[in-house]
Amino acid sequence: MESQHKQHLDDAVTKGKQFADRAVNIEHELTSLVHDVRGFVHDEIGNFLRDLGKSFDEHGISLEHLVTDQLIPQIDEHTQQTASKLQEFHSHFEEQGNTLAETAKSHATDAVQKCTDDHHETLDTLHDAAQELTGTLGQLSSFVDQGTNIIHESKEAMHEGVDTTSTGINLAIGIVKDLKEFFSHFSFI
Repeated sequence: MESQHKQHLDDAVTKGKQFADRAVNIEHELTSLVHDVRGFVHDEIGNFLRDLGKSFDEHGISLEHLVTDQLIPQIDEHTQQTASKLQEFHSHFEEQGNTLAETAKSHATDAVQKCTDDHHETLDTLHDAAQELTGTLGQLSSFVDQGTNIIHESKEAMHEGVDTTSTGINLAIGIVKDLKEFFSHFSFI
């Protein structure tokens, strides 16, 4: 039975690796396409603009007319081709991803079901232990909450004690100062 589980998991891993390889291939194709478009823009459009500048200087042709009638349509055509290729890649990638996801999900579901069927008693024991642990953790949480409340109340009591002591000391200092000032008026002291 464990060998069947291992086989299901191995199949899922193999499918995952195949999917990753497909993703890498698509990434390479996209990189190549972007490189081709960049090359076109750099080479063809750059050359066209240089030729256009020469032509404009030589023949006095309207730059606006050349850009709108020649350059923009060429850019639009390449943009549409690039968008079409990207859409094809996206559709293919999404289709492959969905297929792989469904296969992986099916294998994982089968493996989990098989494990569950094979180890039902163990799972019940673990479930019971988890329930007991949950109760224990609830009690521990209650103790921690009580401890926190006691600490908070002790802290407040300490603050009140410090405040009271501080007030008493300040009052005693004030009395000593008043007495000192009172006795300073007598010349014999």
